[in-house]
Amino acid sequence: MQARQKNLVQRLLLILVILGLFALSQLAGWHGDWSRNQGNLLDAQTIDLLKRLPGKLAFTALLDDDVRLRDSLNTLFQRYKKIKPDIKIRLLRAIEQPALLRKYQLDRFGGLVVEYQQRSEILKSVDEPRLTNALYRLFQEDEQWLVILSENATEKLIENSPLALQRMRHDLQRQGINIQILNSDKFTTIPDNTTVVIQRSILPKLSSIRRTMLKDYLQRGGNLLWLLEPGQTDECETLQTLLNISCLPGTLISSRTTKLGLSDPSVLVLPIGLTKHPIMDGLKNPVILIGALALDASRASGWQAKPFLQTDPQTWTETSELDQPPLKYEPDLGEQAGALSVGLVLQRSRANGGMQRVLVIGDSDFLNDSYIDNGANRELTQRIIRWLTQADTLISLKSATLPDRVMTLTDSHAWLIQYGFPYLLPLLLLLAGTRMFIRR
Repeated sequence: MQARQKNLVQRLLLILVILGLFALSQLAGWHGDWSRNQGNLLDAQTIDLLKRLPGKLAFTALLDDDVRLRDSLNTLFQRYKKIKPDIKIRLLRAIEQPALLRKYQLDRFGGLVVEYQQRSEILKSVDEPRLTNALYRLFQEDEQWLVILSENATEKLIENSPLALQRMRHDLQRQGINIQILNSDKFTTIPDNTTVVIQRSILPKLSSIRRTMLKDYLQRGGNLLWLLEPGQTDECETLQTLLNISCLPGTLISSRTTKLGLSDPSVLVLPIGLTKHPIMDGLKNPVILIGALALDASRASGWQAKPFLQTDPQTWTETSELDQPPLKYEPDLGEQAGALSVGLVLQRSRANGGMQRVLVIGDSDFLNDSYIDNGANRELTQRIIRWLTQADTLISLKSATLPDRVMTLTDSHAWLIQYGFPYLLPLLLLLAGTRMFIRR
């Protein structure tokens, strides 16, 4: 009887201990990561940045109905919230939030909106490096001015047309970049506090005032985005004079266009992965250009010149009218074919330190309101501005790749998986069971 009472007391004590540990775990939890690559914890640089961020932070994810994506994002956000408890997290169905989609100019697939101190940035793909670097950019306090050069009434009217840059300007202003339209009929020089200048070729000819402004700005070490169009001989000559970059005559045509079912022969769908540059790293969708020209930087002395946008090998420079089919490659007319450069990055050291950056693209339409949502054009535009403002080199976080994600199988292992488990193993179990049944 005493033994039974003793066992009962021990069981009751064990139950009380378990209940006490459970209550303690609810009051003060402890989390650890014993995995090999520590992939379930935030990087030390992320933690340091979160601790330095004053004020509130908000994550608004506009998602589809993918439950796994929703759960994985929530898990990631909770890691950030554990370090910075005042983070506001909202996981919303994109289809139910048309007002927010319009506000942030998102399509029906949504995205993640990161908001901090009246600034915001949109991410289409989310992981710790992308999210932390977005926070880092929003945290930067240096005032940045982007100047778009404009000229006369013809160019001003474009602001109310499909060629407008309202969507691009909205994205950049939301990220804290100040944008100024500079009319060269009123100003003769570009301000010293300018971070980046955009020279967009819309008019058939550059004025002497704007040509002088660009020359002076480049000599002062300014960062420049120069966008061209086919047939602008005068501007190509100016580009040749200032940067030693040549424009190849003709409009770029690709035989892949018709294979993709596109009727406009001037549409270029640039393949992913043809060039290696920070602007293009991780870009998942192709860039789409309409009516572009090829560039040659072989004589760009004094600059580190490198292509970052290239066509596919089935492309050539068509010098005849595009409305006169059939279009074909004619080398006798001076046309060139192959993987041609349509976007160039140039860098050189400034006299007072740092790097001067210039980016030249043989198309000015991809960032217009009419085309910026095609393919990866919108993301490319933001990446270009980050590179020119030198906000591309941010935080290098550890790789969260798992060491055992790739399985290397021999032929015998593959045979065993394909035939052994579904057929051989059940047969062996059947034979073993039959033998035991007979012996009984």
